[in-house]
Amino acid sequence: MTSHRRLLLFSLTAAITCGTSAPAQSKNRQQPPLLAARNAVVDLESGKSSRLPGIKGYVVRADARNDSVFDVANLNVDVATSTQVRTTKQHVLLETLSGKAKWSVALESLAIASQPGVHDRRLTKERVLVESAGSIIALERATGNVAWRQDHGRTQAWTVRGDLLVTVTQDTDGSVLRVMSLQNGALASQVKLEAQPQAIVIGDHGIAVASQQQLRVFDRFGPELFKQTGSGTVVAHPDGWIVLRDATLSLLDRQGDAMWHAKMTKPKFLNSHELHVTATGNVILTTHQFMSDSGVFCQAFDGKSGEQQWTRQLAGLGIPHSKYFHHAYARSRKGVVDIISQGSGGAFVVTLDAGSGAQAQRIKVQ
Repeated sequence: MTSHRRLLLFSLTAAITCGTSAPAQSKNRQQPPLLAARNAVVDLESGKSSRLPGIKGYVVRADARNDSVFDVANLNVDVATSTQVRTTKQHVLLETLSGKAKWSVALESLAIASQPGVHDRRLTKERVLVESAGSIIALERATGNVAWRQDHGRTQAWTVRGDLLVTVTQDTDGSVLRVMSLQNGALASQVKLEAQPQAIVIGDHGIAVASQQQLRVFDRFGPELFKQTGSGTVVAHPDGWIVLRDATLSLLDRQGDAMWHAKMTKPKFLNSHELHVTATGNVILTTHQFMSDSGVFCQAFDGKSGEQQWTRQLAGLGIPHSKYFHHAYARSRKGVVDIISQGSGGAFVVTLDAGSGAQAQRIKVQ
């Protein structure tokens, strides 16, 4: 089981959540870079973190389509606008981070019963999407009014990026991949899958579907571009797709041909991996142990050649016990890489120089 799947399973039982008030944005000053770690929001400019009272648990990770949005078990937090989407057994609510409701929609009015209730949700610039019992309902973020609704059967997986919503549903004859417009729910393409996916990744140039047996990549409007035996961890890259299989990192072009292969450094006892591609196309690989305070081992690879640029071991918090949960990942800004580590004993954020891996700052999340 991958670290991401372990994290999702943990989140179902741990009531993962996060958030805090974000600094106000003036007309003459850009909002400082913010991220969420564990149950706090960190201001990377000042190095300070602040917690939202009463919130317990862990951030899952930054949303791939919008670095200001953090998806958690029963909450979606947008730190840039200081808002959150929350669901209860009776309502979907858009709130400020202090809990003041901007609007509330009764599930009954959406023809969603309190059981099973809302299974999952997404927060986008213009939409709030909720999924329940085979239905995906798009609400207008500004008002809470229903923009559109699609009923395609039991949803196995779904994701959004840009103007696209991609779902995998269980139909009578197997799994079906559907690509829809996020604006109006219109169906752009529909493809039958040979296996249930473990991950769906939307890139600017296609959609990758990874299962235990294979990797399939489709054009954003339907035709299959290539298929390969074997899966692995996949992320989109400007030139194609980065795939991690065992200890080999590869860049596949848009037709599936390998542009380079690189061997990752494999630290002992660290077995959970996360991939991140920077705006310049370089690749950051983070490795950690999900059951211990292992710290984070970071590796950077040149996106054009695959050459390893630097490695760095980030120390943990010094917590000795083994009953522990730990998740780490990377995100990037201009010239720097931020490593976020969150665990049972606390969280920290380390900012590294993107070119050399030199440490610029380390913030202990309070």
